[in-house]
Amino acid sequence: MRSSAMRWLPFLLLLAACGPKTDRGAPGATLQGAPMMAPMTAHMDSLSARPAMLHDDMAAHTAMTEHFVSATRADVATLGAPGSAEYDALADSVLSDLKTLATAQGAAWDMVAKAHLDRVHRLMSAYDGMAVGK
Repeated sequence: MRSSAMRWLPFLLLLAACGPKTDRGAPGATLQGAPMMAPMTAHMDSLSARPAMLHDDMAAHTAMTEHFVSATRADVATLGAPGSAEYDALADSVLSDLKTLATAQGAAWDMVAKAHLDRVHRLMSAYDGMAVGK
């Protein structure tokens, strides 16, 4: 029971953090993705430390990642941040990974999972540089 609750904790934290946040770099801009960074970082740190967790809890990871991508894409578009086309391409790759992971098995799954975790980390870093860390 405890491990089941712990699996959902990052997702619940993400949902709790979904309230609007004003960006430090654009006065008056309300960002949806910025409050998600801490829970998403904790989630990704857990997955990086124990990649098997991704396989065991793919549904929660998919929901969390799709929500994060949707919110951060909206923020990047609102801010008109330079590099938004590259951000969208990386976000598309992250979402495509989720579909591939749903059907992949064995070594193929391992390979896609490793690349996916790397892409999600890069997406978070890009978002942080474009929207949050200004």
